[in-house]
Amino acid sequence: MSERRETAVDPIVDAARMLRPYLPALVGGDAQAIDENLAQLIADALDGEDVAEHIVRRLSARAELRDWVAQALEHDPPQPPGLASAVERDFSSLPGLGEALPAARYICPYGDFVWYRRAVGARIRDCPTHHVPVVPDAPR
Repeated sequence: MSERRETAVDPIVDAARMLRPYLPALVGGDAQAIDENLAQLIADALDGEDVAEHIVRRLSARAELRDWVAQALEHDPPQPPGLASAVERDFSSLPGLGEALPAARYICPYGDFVWYRRAVGARIRDCPTHHVPVVPDAPR
């Protein structure tokens, strides 16, 4: 298993990577099965296969997933719904003397999972596929 750090990813694939941490809240008990399917489709995409249409079909089957991805794709680059307003609100209330903020976007070193750190003290997540900590993503 070698690390894959790509430079460009289809926006649909990127939105699917970002969706994975939100699945339990969105679909409850169906989250694991959907996550496993998305993980495989994302791995196929990172191997060069064109799977965006398969991802769209998979996510279109559930209104809450379809809506989440549609909102994520409203941004360029895609980002989780509500992230911009949360970051703006948090930034305006930060105390201190302008300390650097940690990177907000984290990615699995193998490329199939994206997580956004919304709070400075939040524990860094592990990728559910590879069970390794996610790392700060390179600026876009």
